[in-house]
Amino acid sequence: MKTPITLLLLAVALGPLGGNASQVSKTEEPTISINISTPQNTVRVGSEIIVDVVTQNISHHVIHYTVIAGAGAELSHFRVDVRNSVGKPVTETQYGQKVHGTDHRAHSGSVFGADIPVEPGKTLHEKLILTKEYDLSQPGTYTVQLRRTDFDDSSVKSNTITLTITP
Repeated sequence: MKTPITLLLLAVALGPLGGNASQVSKTEEPTISINISTPQNTVRVGSEIIVDVVTQNISHHVIHYTVIAGAGAELSHFRVDVRNSVGKPVTETQYGQKVHGTDHRAHSGSVFGADIPVEPGKTLHEKLILTKEYDLSQPGTYTVQLRRTDFDDSSVKSNTITLTITP
């Protein structure tokens, strides 16, 4: 009689079909969606390029969205991917390096954070001044995409927009 109990314990310990639980991929649905747009997709060199960022709570519960503001903290919760027409990442401005944490020089200033509750289905609107953070001083075609970790630790990417900068 000991054999059936031992087999049952072994089956429970191994999980379904004897597989290892760490091998099972966990697919979580994202809690947010990110949509980006610009008022103009074609601009002249030297023009300010503003990207409108709309984050929507697509979960069934309230999420608490942390916004950071202050010396070099604008939209620092996003990873911004700006590439030229051959797919090469665009150089950050000195300010962009400060915001993205790639400038290793000492900085001073105050940074403030706020926790904003966002109800299911509601959106949060932010603006990113792209030309403040990236060197877009050369004519050409560029793509922009944002990414951030959502509230369940899934990586969420925005749509990709294309910008044309003319002389």
